[in-house]
Amino acid sequence: MILQKISSVLWLSLLCLPLAIFYSTFYGFQDGAPLFVNVSFYSAAAGLFFLLSFIYCLLLIAPIWLFPNKIGWKRICYAVLLLTVAFICLAVDAHTFWLYRFHVSIAMLDLFWHGGSEILEVSSEMASSIAIEIVAIILYAILISCVSLFLANHRFGARKLAFLMVLLYVFANGVNCYANAVNRQTLMEISTRLPLYFPLSMNGTLIRAGIITEEDLNSRSVSLDTTGAFNYPLHALKYRPLGAEI
Repeated sequence: MILQKISSVLWLSLLCLPLAIFYSTFYGFQDGAPLFVNVSFYSAAAGLFFLLSFIYCLLLIAPIWLFPNKIGWKRICYAVLLLTVAFICLAVDAHTFWLYRFHVSIAMLDLFWHGGSEILEVSSEMASSIAIEIVAIILYAILISCVSLFLANHRFGARKLAFLMVLLYVFANGVNCYANAVNRQTLMEISTRLPLYFPLSMNGTLIRAGIITEEDLNSRSVSLDTTGAFNYPLHALKYRPLGAEI
């Protein structure tokens, strides 16, 4: 029984991924980014959100679900509530990054708290879309809570999928180490796009292994790709002499 409940928590973490990957598109690169950059980004997103979901469920949901008696509707509602809060936080940060290219922070929350409507004015159409999105998140949380229990009770194994997510996270960290070694700015930018993503750099290990030197790190020049987030002007600028007619 305990193993089934642990399996249900693992399944719950995996079933959080589809919605998390959907919101990760808000952090992604623009169209035209190289294939390897997109593969690295979504590998990092899948591994990161799985690990965050697993830690979140393990710390907050597992202690309630692991009680000896059968998991009842009250504990399912408890899990749905916690998942809804987590998904809403992710949705707010994703939309914020999509619009302003920065993550939600305490300073931003303080500015919004004191600025109120002067900072953000919510129209009726926007309020309706927010309400629909929240309802969809709640329904998704209910669905994955019930499905995770079903899969665990029918002894569907989740360890292989979980191991795959860990491998993707390891791969993404390896890509970041490579990007730091060869100064690939686009790959290094992944760590600034995804929330709570702090990959390894291993510059010290690479220096000790003789792969790179400290002079390489200090003297390398910055090369910017043409597929960055800031793309201006979109069209060729047109101008005329002062005083001339259009």
